[in-house]
Amino acid sequence: MLTLVVALVVLVALYRLAEGAIAGLILGVLDPLEHQGFQRKQVSAKHLFALAAVTLVLSVSYWLLRERDDRMARGS
Repeated sequence: MLTLVVALVVLVALYRLAEGAIAGLILGVLDPLEHQGFQRKQVSAKHLFALAAVTLVLSVSYWLLRERDDRMARGS
């Protein structure tokens, strides 16, 4: 179940990133010389990094719990 949630979070993040980048390129909104537009894209990148960090932490937690359960099952 956790794998499914992590996969869903990653897919949604990739979709939103692609949507924003494509819309910016097609509509001409992304102007590298425009300061405010550049700052908005940095905020989006920070959110994507935070989402990746949360996904990594959830994955490691899941792995550690499975390892513990496997060790407990072998010890019994």
